[in-house]
Amino acid sequence: ALTASPAAFDVIRYVGAAYLQGLETMRFEALIGLVGGLVRTIGGVALVFLVDDLNYVLVWMALVAFAQAAAVVLRLRRDRNRPDRVRVSPIPLRVALASSGAMMIVVVSNALILRADSIVIGAFEGSEAVGFYTAAYALVTGVQIVPWILSVAVFPVFSRTFRQDHEQLHATWAGALRAAALTTIPAAVIITILAGPIIERLYGSSYEPSADALAILIWWVPLAAFTALSAGLLRAAGRERIHAVILIGGAGANIGGNLIVVPLYGFLAAAWVTIAVEAVMGMVTAPILKRLDIRPPSWSLVFRLALALGILAVATLVLGALPVELAVLGAVAVFAALAIALHLVTIPEIVSVSRALVGGRS
Repeated sequence: ALTASPAAFDVIRYVGAAYLQGLETMRFEALIGLVGGLVRTIGGVALVFLVDDLNYVLVWMALVAFAQAAAVVLRLRRDRNRPDRVRVSPIPLRVALASSGAMMIVVVSNALILRADSIVIGAFEGSEAVGFYTAAYALVTGVQIVPWILSVAVFPVFSRTFRQDHEQLHATWAGALRAAALTTIPAAVIITILAGPIIERLYGSSYEPSADALAILIWWVPLAAFTALSAGLLRAAGRERIHAVILIGGAGANIGGNLIVVPLYGFLAAAWVTIAVEAVMGMVTAPILKRLDIRPPSWSLVFRLALALGILAVATLVLGALPVELAVLGAVAVFAALAIALHLVTIPEIVSVSRALVGGRS
């Protein structure tokens, strides 16, 4: 019951979020998702250290999920009485069932992709290996919150513009892809280089094997950011079934790959399987997006980003001699300066985003 409770409350939150997404008022859901995700992760990790009982962690997860769901319900109750509330015409039952069925497959497949590796590791390597692996995975999922929120935010715009304004669709796709790349890839570079000190500071020296898992798994985040944005485009184009088929294949490959490599090479092999499966799903999705006339990023942007990442890697190696907190902050500052200097992002864009976050629609 404790394990299922967070998922049940999350369903309530996701239904409310879907309504708000349709109105393109995602700031509230983004805030709830970001804060709730951080509170879940940080609180769960803290409880593991304070009380050696998984039940307390599960209770914490359920309480946070309940608070998130309650906040969304209260927000919807307030919105119900607004005079400008949008009236939506019902869609045919057949269409609703087909779309819901595809999305159900997507949810189940995602769950298998995210959890199968830990189950296989536990079966072949034991609980200690699961602990090392999930310690790294917890940090990775915390970072993944940012691109997930981005994909949630842009999906309604994809849906509105796909058939009505292709130029705005391209602009939104390009902007979202750039934002995802500028947040996830630098984070992956920094965390890969500083994985050892990060694990030691958060978990202690006894968790040293988690550092290698973290250095590998963190690259799942930029890959998952691309597939999440691509999934939004496929849904906007009414291609939910294609997305579902891709994820079914990914889930099968994840389970099969782990069953083959984990007994032979240990839990680190599971991390490589996660990366490989996500990369393959992205490669399968790319030509589908091309057929939908979705343009790839410009080579100029790719080159400037690669240059910035190379300099960032060198700077992070140098900063690694500092305490890990200062090293991370210094590396982030270095990349921020590089992003502005190389015109990966502009000051007006930063100001515009900041104003939208502070004073935009909620």
